[in-house]
Amino acid sequence: MIPPYKAIELDGPIIGHGQMESLLEERQVAVIDICFDRTNKTELFLARIDECVNQAVKATNDGNTIIVLSDRDASYEKPPIPSILVMRAVQLKMNKLGIRLKISLVVDSGEIRNSHQVAVLI
Repeated sequence: MIPPYKAIELDGPIIGHGQMESLLEERQVAVIDICFDRTNKTELFLARIDECVNQAVKATNDGNTIIVLSDRDASYEKPPIPSILVMRAVQLKMNKLGIRLKISLVVDSGEIRNSHQVAVLI
């Protein structure tokens, strides 16, 4: 399959701030905020994960080829959902719907601190 726009080739799975900014300038990129409201109950935490998954499916169906799961807007009131949980939920749904190969998933997170967490996200 030939991508509709130029392909992006990276040297490795970790990108820097400049590369991320360049990626965000692409036309077919959807950014999904993976933060949740701290005051909500556990059920709403799980519902927020489902909401992120549904946003990713909609973004794919709308023609986006890159989805960025981001916790850049995290704060005390809106802590991030662990990126590994969201990434896994999105991947499972995309695979189930048969659309996973239509998109590239990128995690933009400040919580990834060691090589094990990087390996799990890859």
